[in-house]
Amino acid sequence: MQQARSVLRWVRYGILRLMNHSFRRAASFCFVILFLILSSCSRDPNVRKQKFVAQGDAYFNAGKYPEAQISYSRALQIDPRYVVALYKSAQCSERVGNWNAAFNELLRTVDLDPQNWPAQLDLGKIFLGAGKPQEAKDRALLILHSNPKDVDAQILLSGSRPRRRLSEPRAAAAKVGSFQRSGKQFAESFILRLQIGHSQNGSGRSL
Repeated sequence: MQQARSVLRWVRYGILRLMNHSFRRAASFCFVILFLILSSCSRDPNVRKQKFVAQGDAYFNAGKYPEAQISYSRALQIDPRYVVALYKSAQCSERVGNWNAAFNELLRTVDLDPQNWPAQLDLGKIFLGAGKPQEAKDRALLILHSNPKDVDAQILLSGSRPRRRLSEPRAAAAKVGSFQRSGKQFAESFILRLQIGHSQNGSGRSL
């Protein structure tokens, strides 16, 4: 009887050792698989470029535009046709006042994605600031053809028309009031870009 119990204990011990060994092997196998999955993800170009864009967005939201542009540039090194990174890089160029770079990046953006309406709008404003109202008008009409109620495009279209002197002070006040209602922030940005565009007209690449 005592001998039978001893044998049973050894059998139980052997089973536990075997189970423990199998568990360790299974855990090691799962770890290896997980490592391979993570490694493959880190080498995936789509994952990498999205990671750089996310980094750039964090810098951009913090007002660190040069750092953001570096991150977007890294994404574009992986995929030069990555429109998301290209347009965001153009926005950085606008924020730091590098209008020639912004112009080239916006041209590239709309060439790759003609229906990128924010890029079309920004491009139109640069054209207008550079003294090319017809090109600005073309961009505004292109946007309005897709979305007739786009307020920013309506303002751009209005700005591209020949200036007419308003004889009545009330009419002038009404025009300013409508501009303000369309968005004070956009109006201020719009006027600033016009001033910068005119000051840089004739320097760098011709628009």
